[in-house]
Amino acid sequence: MSRPHGQITRAVTNDQGQGSFSEGDRIEVLATGNQQTANIQLEYTDNRWTPSLQRNDYGTGSLGLSAIYPVLPASNDNPIMRNIGIPTDQSNEKNHSDADVLFATTTVGASDVVATLQFNHALHRININLKGTIPDDLTIEVKSLANGQISLKDGNATANPIASLFFHRKPRHSVAVKD
Repeated sequence: MSRPHGQITRAVTNDQGQGSFSEGDRIEVLATGNQQTANIQLEYTDNRWTPSLQRNDYGTGSLGLSAIYPVLPASNDNPIMRNIGIPTDQSNEKNHSDADVLFATTTVGASDVVATLQFNHALHRININLKGTIPDDLTIEVKSLANGQISLKDGNATANPIASLFFHRKPRHSVAVKD
C-alpha cells in the first residue's frame, strides 16, 4: 500500500481505532526545550524510533514533545502548521488510511530521559453500522470539509472552507433477488 510523500507503510488500526506502527512508518516530532526547538522526522525501524533524541540537546528544564502521523506537508504561511488533504473518496483501503491523522503530545520532566507518546486520532471518525433489512432507497449522507491544517505544536485542526470540498457517501449494499 502506498502513502503520500513516498511512505509505503501505514500504522495498523482495528475498528476501534487502536493499533500499532509498522516497519518504515514515519512521524514528525516537535521538541521544545529551554535551549532548542527542533522538528525531527523519526522512522520506526526494528521496533524502535530512529534516530534517538538526545535529552541533553534541549537543555536542563522540561521538554515538550508533540508528534504527528503521517508526516504531512508544511504550510507555506506558518512553519508549525501542516496541511491536511482528506481523500474525498474513502471507498478503498488506501484512501481510508490516508485520511487517518494521528497526534500525540507529552511533557518530559527535567530529570526524565524516557518519554511515551500516546497517539490519538486528530480528526473525527464515524462508523455507521446498518442492521436488519436495508431498503433499496436508503441514502446516508455524511458531509465533511476535506482540506485544512493541523498544528504540530498542539494538534488543533482548522478547516479551510475556501479550498475544501464537501463529500458524501452512499452505502453500498447487496440486495437479494428472490426467485
